[in-house]
Amino acid sequence: MTVTIKKLLIGATAAASMSAIASTPAFATNLTKPSKIQFTTNGVNNTDANKPNINTWTYGSAQSDNTGIGGVNRQVLNDTKNSGNIDKAIAALTDNDSATNVELFTNGEVVTDHVGFSANLGRNTVKVESVTKDDWADATLATSWLKGFGNAYSGLLSSIPTTAGSNMLKDFNTNFGFLVTTLSSTGFNSAGDPNIGGIALSQIDKHTGKLKLDLVGHLDVAGKYVDTRATIVDTRPTIKDTVATIVDTRATIVDTQATIKDTRATIVDTQATIIDTRATIKDTVATIIDTKPTIVKNNKTIPNPTYNKPIPNPTYNKLIPNPTFNQPIPNPTFNQPIPNPTYNKPIPNPTYNKPIPNPTYNKPIPNPTYNKPIPNPTYNKDIPNPNYLAKSSDFARNSTGNVIFDGILLKLAQTAVTTNTPFQVSEIAKVTFNNQVDYAFGFSATDSGAIAGDRNKTNDTTSHTGIYSWSKNYKTVPEPSGIFGLVAVGGLVIASRRKRLKNA
Repeated sequence: MTVTIKKLLIGATAAASMSAIASTPAFATNLTKPSKIQFTTNGVNNTDANKPNINTWTYGSAQSDNTGIGGVNRQVLNDTKNSGNIDKAIAALTDNDSATNVELFTNGEVVTDHVGFSANLGRNTVKVESVTKDDWADATLATSWLKGFGNAYSGLLSSIPTTAGSNMLKDFNTNFGFLVTTLSSTGFNSAGDPNIGGIALSQIDKHTGKLKLDLVGHLDVAGKYVDTRATIVDTRPTIKDTVATIVDTRATIVDTQATIKDTRATIVDTQATIIDTRATIKDTVATIIDTKPTIVKNNKTIPNPTYNKPIPNPTYNKLIPNPTFNQPIPNPTFNQPIPNPTYNKPIPNPTYNKPIPNPTYNKPIPNPTYNKPIPNPTYNKDIPNPNYLAKSSDFARNSTGNVIFDGILLKLAQTAVTTNTPFQVSEIAKVTFNNQVDYAFGFSATDSGAIAGDRNKTNDTTSHTGIYSWSKNYKTVPEPSGIFGLVAVGGLVIASRRKRLKNA
């Protein structure tokens, strides 16, 4: 919708210009683009041998992208590696397309040099530069910038309650002097490296001209202060298992031990009888009773003098046939503990490979994967962003260092996201027109129809999507009326770019 509105505005501007030619003097329709552009660093001219600290974003091969803010199909600024390239920078500043742009000062976030360009606008001169800490020192910039910020966001600030009976707008106004003092001392370095999309001068009357400067930035800067992603893609293939114990839900388990160690030192002998396997035994009887009543002596039978008396046993301590060989006999250790022959040795496990009752069933047991990586069940899927609406990774480099104002920026960004209200703040350029110094900035942007090709697509959906147009009327040095001519406002060029975007 924004792109359509821009087309209508461009068409209306062109129509108005054509109508004005027929009814007003030539100076009323003159739009002057910069000429004789010279890049400088701290007032010293840059050359190919002394390249300026700049970079340029423009179009290379036709490419479109709808992954930016709002899902709008935008043309990609994919020609981005132009560090120090003066020719590319001049082309971007004079091509009638505000989306192509030049960043002034690209080395880091703390702007230490006035990097910019000077140019002629007809008989007038203009210089556009980066903003350093020194530019804030006299409080002029700090006062005007803070007033602009407060006016732009007074409604949103007043809707944010703070202490009882107060709101953020009241706190802002109460601390206004302190904020001016702080910014005058510290500056706002993250805003001092502006991206310049174009500059032109239109003659209002014979002695007054309107200078217009387009700053390229973010259509919504909330992402610079808070994480605006409600969900993120989980890129962790594994996660650490933090569960120390789990409940064992197995009623039975399979016994996988083929053998077990016999820990019984003794066992109870349960055999009442045993088989006597001794073929012979040692005769332990030293004497026997003589049972013969008579004996033969000298071929005569006579009474036995040792009859029924003990006499020496002729087989004493000798092996004799065992009368119970291979027969059951009473077990002398029946029902008594005896040494276990397999004590401390592996024996066959009677429950091997069979289900047995699980001794830890329904009880907590140590988790075998505790503190180890396990497959992540949400890998490569959208999950709630735990950092949603918390400080973004860019917060520090986009803050001011003032606790009160940085708190305002954070809360304002959070509120803007939750209320679906764009949070728009431009970068700042130092503008010197015919020796008069001003600072260009804004708090309202239109869609550029483009997007940076070198942005981080993981967390940046807004780079180079916003055009912040700043303008101011100045006393000018008019051109002789005889050489005035209509300079095209760039509608045909923009229409051509839109056609490329549509066909990309």
